[in-house]
Amino acid sequence: MINPDLPDMIHQKPILLFLSILLSLGNIFAQQNNIRFKRITINDGLSLSSVYCIFQDSNGFMWFGTEDGLNRYDGRNFVIYRSDPDNLNTITHKWIEQIFEDSKGKLWFGSRGGLTRFNPVNEQFTQFRGIGSNKTLTNDTITHLYEDSHNRLWIGTLNGINCIDIAKLSTINIKNSKNVSSRINGILQVNSNKILIATDIGLYSYNQESNQIIKEKLSDSQEDLQITTLVQTARSVLVGTNNGFYILDKSLKVKPQYFLKDIEVDRIILDKDSTIWISTDKALLYKTKDAVTFKKAVKSFESTNSLSINTAPPLIMDKNNNLWFGTFGSGLFRLDPDGQRKYHYKNNSADSQSLSENSINCIFEDKNGVIWIGTFGAGISIYDPQLHKFNLLKQDPLDRNSLPGNFIWSICEDRDSNVWIGTNHHGLTKYQVSQDTFIRYDFRQSPKLPHKAIRKIYEDQKGLIWIGTDGDGLIRFNPMNGKRKYYKNDLNNKQID
Repeated sequence: MINPDLPDMIHQKPILLFLSILLSLGNIFAQQNNIRFKRITINDGLSLSSVYCIFQDSNGFMWFGTEDGLNRYDGRNFVIYRSDPDNLNTITHKWIEQIFEDSKGKLWFGSRGGLTRFNPVNEQFTQFRGIGSNKTLTNDTITHLYEDSHNRLWIGTLNGINCIDIAKLSTINIKNSKNVSSRINGILQVNSNKILIATDIGLYSYNQESNQIIKEKLSDSQEDLQITTLVQTARSVLVGTNNGFYILDKSLKVKPQYFLKDIEVDRIILDKDSTIWISTDKALLYKTKDAVTFKKAVKSFESTNSLSINTAPPLIMDKNNNLWFGTFGSGLFRLDPDGQRKYHYKNNSADSQSLSENSINCIFEDKNGVIWIGTFGAGISIYDPQLHKFNLLKQDPLDRNSLPGNFIWSICEDRDSNVWIGTNHHGLTKYQVSQDTFIRYDFRQSPKLPHKAIRKIYEDQKGLIWIGTDGDGLIRFNPMNGKRKYYKNDLNNKQID
């Protein structure tokens, strides 16, 4: 049974799980002191170690969507389903990001190349696409799947909303649906007659009685709001946008006493006590269940002497449900899962094991639960949860085996537990944690990477490192052979080869 007090988080970025999927063996609740795990990799039959979605169907099968096909797992063996352009009885595309089971027991797979329905009884696939003579979708990239109480499947895409009768497999024409020509970030049924649709050009609602979609007016501004987050509670709907936060009552009217304007909502978290946490471009806010107004969990950020570069303060929730929040000048905050205790970490020049700098650029949790904090000019602080102290990785001009620079933009862990570090002036560095050694990929060193400022780092399923630079485009880097490929904006060329 679904607990109505729990939030329905409908806007979620794709979660990329590297290396393996851990499946619990045995009864966890009965054997909490003897939990055993099995590591499942491509050596066990998984098509790729990069998994975008995980789903367990009503028959007990586990389904894994990857960039190279769909995987069904029975606890021992894998069955892999791949796309075949010459065979309609296959999935539409190999890259699967959405898996959904409808009320009739049929499975739906959303990909970057269309939608597929799967009948587990006869293992027959039915394809739905946004191109070709049998066009049924407004776009082939599926961003969201949702079944309403009338057994209709709503399909959100990169460009518009679609609706299918699950029983008849026929397209349902919705009045004014063409007006929703935008990316669909989420779909949520709030009552028997109303469905909310979150888009990049505003909030829309579908009315069952009139069979039409209308645009909801959240403010008096004529500007289209980008709906970044929707969360449903037992009594209301929380709406995060690029210019304000709103709480709607059951009739979808804005509760003005809760309205927050001139803020860019990055994320909303509703904890187990129904406390609302909002990460914005200005502060971390919260409101307890019975409170009328929001309070600042972290005060307004102290300005630094340098230009403010990041637009959203770093915010993560770790594996133990602690909320970590970095600021630009006021240090680092940790909020316990119960929401009652707040820990504030700041630099103390008299304590070498305190936070190294009060301006935080990034926060990263590795696979072992260790928290890495990249700072605005003072290296990396690594949090020790036992001592509540920090170990420091910092540049030593006299030691080549140290960080090349102390301004840290990004941190990423690869499949071999190496930590890749992006700096502002000294390029890319790989920290081999087990050996405590650094390999620098500086613009003056070999292998050469002619970019000083590394803003983002990401490892794909092949072990290739993708590097986002500050103004010099995107780089795909192979750490095994040093080869790299550059992708830059070309107004005359809309494709990347």
